[in-house]
Amino acid sequence: MKNCCLDESSRSLKRHRDVATCDSCGALLLAYGRERDFEATLAELRRRGARFETIERGNLKIVAKAR
Repeated sequence: MKNCCLDESSRSLKRHRDVATCDSCGALLLAYGRERDFEATLAELRRRGARFETIERGNLKIVAKAR
């Protein structure tokens, strides 16, 4: 995951289903605290052929989706 997205997710994403936009690259940042919701989102992104990256931070799983 890009450093700019990591920084923005640390500042903006605190709980399940928080959403933010990276100010530097414009990526959509999504936070998940529930595995089922996280996996469903990944499945949908893959189905649509979207570019994305993931990382775990504490109890949250973060998705950065390119716009």
